[in-house]
Amino acid sequence: MPEIDLTTVATPDQVCRVVAHALAVGLPEPTSVTVSPHRREVLVHVTPQDWEQWRAWWNSHHSGPWSTTVERRVTGWRHHRTSGAWRGWEITIMHLVPEPEEVAEA
Repeated sequence: MPEIDLTTVATPDQVCRVVAHALAVGLPEPTSVTVSPHRREVLVHVTPQDWEQWRAWWNSHHSGPWSTTVERRVTGWRHHRTSGAWRGWEITIMHLVPEPEEVAEA
């Protein structure tokens, strides 16, 4: 991949090239990737076992700082969102995990 200036805001095609390069070097294929140029946001949906690899990938490209939130949006599921900044874009890596079952008191 050609060297890029890390101090400028990335263009949408540069963002797509970084994602394509991640796949080319063997990162697990995400469930989906949404690039929203008007909001300068990338949303990467992955499986729970793959999210750390994707965060490490973006981190190796000088993204961050990272924050993580867990929220319940759909009954029975928790949304785990990890977000960081990269060249003027918000990078969000998201995965779902089942809500733990509540233990009934005896």
